[in-house]
Parts: sequence; structure tokens; C-alpha cells
Amino acid sequence: MKKLSNMVKTSVLSIILVIFTVVFISCNSDDDSVNKNRQIAFANYPYLSNFIILESGLEMHYLDEGEGEIPLIMVHGLPTSSYLWRKMIPELSRNNRVIAIDLPNFGKSEKTGGTPCSGEYVEYINEFVEALNLPKVRLLNHDMGGFVGGLFAARYPEKVDAAAMFEVVFSGPFPKDFLPPFLQELRGPNADQLVLEDNFFIETLLLNNDFNGMPDPAFGRTSIVQLNEDEVTEFRSPFLTPESRQALHFDRDCLGILEINDQNRADFIEIAQYFQQTDKPRLVLFGNPSFVLSGDFAPPGAVDPISNLPITMRNVVTGSVSGQVGGWQNIDNVSVYDMIKPSLHYWQNETNGAAEEAAVAISNWLDNL
Repeated sequence: MKKLSNMVKTSVLSIILVIFTVVFISCNSDDDSVNKNRQIAFANYPYLSNFIILESGLEMHYLDEGEGEIPLIMVHGLPTSSYLWRKMIPELSRNNRVIAIDLPNFGKSEKTGGTPCSGEYVEYINEFVEALNLPKVRLLNHDMGGFVGGLFAARYPEKVDAAAMFEVVFSGPFPKDFLPPFLQELRGPNADQLVLEDNFFIETLLLNNDFNGMPDPAFGRTSIVQLNEDEVTEFRSPFLTPESRQALHFDRDCLGILEINDQNRADFIEIAQYFQQTDKPRLVLFGNPSFVLSGDFAPPGAVDPISNLPITMRNVVTGSVSGQVGGWQNIDNVSVYDMIKPSLHYWQNETNGAAEEAAVAISNWLDNL
């Protein structure tokens, strides 16, 4: 019996040793297929990378931090990624689950080739939401993410509980001749040279020419701070070759505020009508002084014939202009926040506290939903 008891003990110890070895190897393996979803996403930040394969077959990268019943999906713009939200995530994830996505073609997500427009990105987001089994989400939209996230809300209203947005234009569409000079260039004959060869969206728009030996952009800086080397490396990394920059032709081919083509116009009207008519909670943040919405962006002389008020973004979202010109009609659940810290376009990058201020404002809004 004693011999049998020793055999049992030896067997049990052997099993424990095998289990420990398997667990240890699993936790320390260098195999990318094992560790891919557990790698630190960005230098100097504790967020873990997550990857998921969409129904369309594309691999999509995202951050998933905090806990909460209805997650906040953060939709970046041109030419950024989930990295843009790095300074805002600690505050936003304090009481909420926040999911910062890399749209296909951006960040660490897979490239699709070509230049998808808002409608295609909407379907990628829907596939993402379905893959994560998220019945409802909240949205935080910035820049191009306003057109993409806005159109997602319009097409899948049952899935969207609320939406916050900044540096996004909804008071349009505008005629093609109403264009800032740099957008005229991006839609001109030199567009390929600017976007694909010169990497305009990274070097000039995002980095303000700080690292290419050129002067500040003629249209003005988009952020006050000069980024550090780690930040520059992260933002540049998805767009190291002309071939990788095709999706950055979004402003030329898809820009929501312009009547580029019938589909573009229809998409933008769909977004505008959704936000005009929905009673879902909405938050609009205005910068100080902002870049896209500087002066409450509106075509010169655009006046509501009913109220005689200028058709500015602020007048649109506060319901001060009529529905005839896009004024939001259900405004009981509309909140407006004006930034105190100086903020241009990429508030999330600033070191003056603008990112943190915006995060607190959004967090407070979420707490009161």
C-alpha cells in the first residue's frame, strides 16, 4: 500500500509539473500567434493590443480599457489611429469601458487598398460591433471619424445609445468652391504628389512640418505642441510608403461636406438628417479656438431665411436655425462644451491639459446619461 501511495504522489506531482510547464510556456512564449493579443500597443503607455478578424476577412486592431455596460467606441480621423486617444483613455476608462479602434488602413489594422469612403468604413464598424457582440455602443467621433461614426449612427440607430463629437462639420453640404486653400490643393492636379509622395497628411497636417525642415503650414498649425520622437514614429509607422497612403485620399474622394458625387451627397445628407432628428443624447465640444470649426465654420453669407441667423455649427447644434437649413430640432438631449485650454484640431496630442480637459468633459457627460 505504501508503494502504491508513493506512486500516486509521484503521478500527481508529475501532472502538476506538466500543468505548470504548459502555463509557463504559454505565458512566456515568443510565438506571435500566442502573444499577439497581449502585447503592449504603444511605448510608454500600458494599453494592450487586441486584434479581431472581421466577417469581411480584414484584421482590425483596437484598445479595450475599463469596464461599463455600454462601451464608448472612439472613432479617429485622418491620418491618426487609436494612438490619438492615449492621453484621454485614463479618465474616460475610469467609469466606462472604452474601445479605441484603428479603422482599416490606419494604425495597426490591415490595409484594404484604394480609398474607402464613409459607407465602407461604416460596414467595417458594424462588423466589428457584431464580432464583439456589442448590442449597444456610444460614439466619440473626431475629424473623418465624424462622417464615419455619424453615418454608422444613421444606418444602425438601434445600436447607438449616444454620440459625442468634436472638430466635425455637420452644417452642409457646401458647394465645391467653398474650400480652404489646402483642401483645394488636395483636390487639384497635384493631389497624388502631395498625399502619396510628400506624405502631406502626416508631415504637414499632423506634424505641422516640425520634422521635415519646412516652415509651419500656410493654413496654420493643427496642434500647439511639437510631438516627441516616439509619437512621430508611431504616427508615421502605418504610412511609410506611397502605396500605404492611398486611403489618405479620403478628402479628395469622399469628404462629407462637399458635393463630390451623388453617393457622397446622399451619405452626408443622411448623417445631417439623423443628427437633426434623433432624440439620442449628443455632446458637441468646441475648441479654443479650434481649427476645423474656427469661427463656427460656415460658408460666407450663409444665413437661415427663417431665423436670419448665420448657419454656423453652433447655431445648427443648438437648434437656433431652422430644420430647413439643417438645424437640430430635438435638442433636449444636446450638450455643448466650450474648451478652456487652447486647442486647435488634434487636442488629444496637446501637452497643455487640453486632452485631459476634453476627457473630463466627456466623462462627466457619460456619467449623466
